Amino acid sequence: GQMGDQGIMTTVEGTVVTITDTLKKLGSLHVHVGHVEKGDLKTGQTVKLNVDKERRRQLSANHSATHLLHAVLRQTLGDHVTQKGSLVAPGRLRFDFTHPRPVTGEELERIQDAVNQRILDNQTTFTRLMTPDQA
Repeated sequence: GQMGDQGIMTTVEGTVVTITDTLKKLGSLHVHVGHVEKGDLKTGQTVKLNVDKERRRQLSANHSATHLLHAVLRQTLGDHVTQKGSLVAPGRLRFDFTHPRPVTGEELERIQDAVNQRILDNQTTFTRLMTPDQA
């Protein structure tokens, strides 16, 4: 799964909220999960959101890396490799897949080299805002 943005929410009245996760519910409702550090949060207040951009950048990089890894695993081990789950975190990623036998040390080295080469090729990544149907 992908983790939502984190950061700080503030108001002109001096309220400070630490945001620990951001979720999207019912399609377009953005839910901010957090802890009020200072002051009171009231309905109708205008808030300023300050996103932890470095964390977002790391998440984005690891999200891209899972797609690279999936492609390289299929190339190296065969088309039967399908993603069965993954974890994308700022400092690491986990990729679960099916394969009929253990991956050998030599295969692992080929997979690592191929993923690293793709990263070094440094394809430009971009974000496009679109509807779920367009995506």
